Amino acid sequence: MLAINVQNTRLKEFVKDVDSGLVLYMVDVAVNRIDEISNLEYSNNPEVTNKGIDHTIPAFP
Repeated sequence: MLAINVQNTRLKEFVKDVDSGLVLYMVDVAVNRIDEISNLEYSNNPEVTNKGIDHTIPAFP
């Protein structure tokens, strides 16, 4: 894993939820499968909430 110790400032918005015991579940999928995977997650766990989609920019261009 490259850059495992590099802090991702975009994760700051989730700190409060994680500290309160919620699980942060990040999924890396192909753009053309976003709807499919989202629907699969919602159908298997109705408590799942989608907090957005990140840009498709490589971490180290």
